[in-house]
Amino acid sequence: MGGANPRLTAVEATTDGVDFESDIPDLPVANHHHCVVAVDDDTLISIGGSAGDGRSVYRYVTGDEEWEELEAKTPRPHVAAGCGLVVVDEGPNLVLVAGHADYPTYSNATDVLDLNSMEWTEGMYGLVGPKEVQIIC
Repeated sequence: MGGANPRLTAVEATTDGVDFESDIPDLPVANHHHCVVAVDDDTLISIGGSAGDGRSVYRYVTGDEEWEELEAKTPRPHVAAGCGLVVVDEGPNLVLVAGHADYPTYSNATDVLDLNSMEWTEGMYGLVGPKEVQIIC
């Protein structure tokens, strides 16, 4: 999704890491250094990136004509961050986004999106060190 130089809007998907398809609509804005999480078999969420203030969140659902910009922006910018789905047995699933790079400064901030309420909270724990994440439940 997107690109580095130049920023791109193109989106391609793969299920095997070899063959890529481009049947997903382009992102509404050219972006790079954002992260993407597959919420389920039909839903992708794109978070942050270098476009705008680094707090934008877009959702795509299979069959939709375009990506939807969500009102729920991240509490803090996330450029060159990592994100992932946290599956909770009893409770809402969560999206965790961690890190921010604004060269020459970096942040270990984490933010959490509750997929039921679509509200963000600031994470209690940051990244432990470069490229290490500690999740405490």
